[in-house]
Amino acid sequence: MQIDGAFDNRELQREGNLRGADDTHAWVKQDTRHNILITGIETPHGLHLARAFYATGHNVTAVATGHGLLPLHARLFVKLSRFYQLKHALAEEYAGESAKEILDLVQRENIDLWIDCSQPRHSSYLRHTKAVVERRSRCLAFFPNDKHTDLFAGPDAFLGYAGSRGLPSLDNYRVGSRAEIHNVLNNSQGKKRYKLTRPDGTGIKPVLPRRTLSQTYHAVSQAKVQKDSPWQLRQYVEGQERYTTVGIVVGGHLRAFAASPLPAPKYLCLLPPLSATSKALRSYVEALCASLGDDFTGHTIIDFVTDEASSLTGVERLHLSVDGRLEPDASLLLFQGLQGYLVLTQSYLAAVASVANSTVSETAEHYEGADNTNEVLAGRVIYSLGYDLSQLAILPVQNFLSLKIGIVRLFGSLFTLASHLLDGQECVYHFGDPLPFWWLYQVYLPLSLVQSALQPGSRRNTSRLQALTI
Repeated sequence: MQIDGAFDNRELQREGNLRGADDTHAWVKQDTRHNILITGIETPHGLHLARAFYATGHNVTAVATGHGLLPLHARLFVKLSRFYQLKHALAEEYAGESAKEILDLVQRENIDLWIDCSQPRHSSYLRHTKAVVERRSRCLAFFPNDKHTDLFAGPDAFLGYAGSRGLPSLDNYRVGSRAEIHNVLNNSQGKKRYKLTRPDGTGIKPVLPRRTLSQTYHAVSQAKVQKDSPWQLRQYVEGQERYTTVGIVVGGHLRAFAASPLPAPKYLCLLPPLSATSKALRSYVEALCASLGDDFTGHTIIDFVTDEASSLTGVERLHLSVDGRLEPDASLLLFQGLQGYLVLTQSYLAAVASVANSTVSETAEHYEGADNTNEVLAGRVIYSLGYDLSQLAILPVQNFLSLKIGIVRLFGSLFTLASHLLDGQECVYHFGDPLPFWWLYQVYLPLSLVQSALQPGSRRNTSRLQALTI
């Protein structure tokens, strides 16, 4: 078997205490527990899913996909049934070897459901491994098939599909001549603005149309558009409100949903599920999932931007999709607390054909008196301590000492940091399970930074560190 570093945590479970989880795990009947495999346990959402499945009474086997000399912080989560470190990376160049490792692990641990949280994700490798695992075992791999991954291959592919289904999305055109550019601008009647980019992704500076017709013609004349190498003309909505959503979909039906505004790229904050914005975004995602068909099972991460348009009744707010992805990310952290854990696990287990209805219904009934934690945490920021310390403390102090910012801006950054520490939720920390957080910030990250400094330019070190934060 091509797996090393196997680590059995069953004995340590007697000593650990994940708050609010031990009673659940003991209460759920042995024959209704499921064996869950999570690859990419080192990511914040991978560790979060492991905690959620344990808290709701299931056995979790974890696989770390990162490679390094230092033990990963997720290994210290004592509730894991087993912990493995793969010998081969989950990448195309090791597709055969790593697929055999995963299959051997699935058969040895009698896995029912496999969820991949690894970053970066290699879709072609996962499709191959999914086919091998599902053909030679009873395990279900929770990610979509080739037909659906092609629809989400990139922003252009996703916007093209959303537009073909009549779903509101950013206008996106491939233009092969200046005349086509002018046609799009004329049809918009000045109500929309566009950004023109070259095939390699770079763009001309002016946003179209310009203030005057002559300025617009001059800007378009600078673009060397060719039929055999069309440029991209995409609607420009910079500066508007932005949101991200996460969905867990089984058989084309949206089983779980959460949304968050994006005031900054590294923060998440749950929108109240009953708010008008959350309902509108959910309706969009439900329509998208229904259009994908009954054979679609997986995650959906859809980003939106809010635009305003005049109507007969006043100003109408439009939620336009910007991008869509099928890879799970830190947005899964929006499902917090026991209520969030129940929503997550019920949604995933709906995909397992052998799951007993009593597993979900009895567990929910046992905790029907619990607080709706997912509602309570609406508005609470989910953050990464490492990112906050660098961006809200170290960098502002450096800029202040070099006279790049004033004292008001410095204290504003420090106040934001303090508010996150006092009232936010760190992406790795859990009150009943503090060891992974302690090891990550006291041992693993400091030593990894030293290693990166000694090996400058190492892309593997950089990507591994980025995967540990949201």
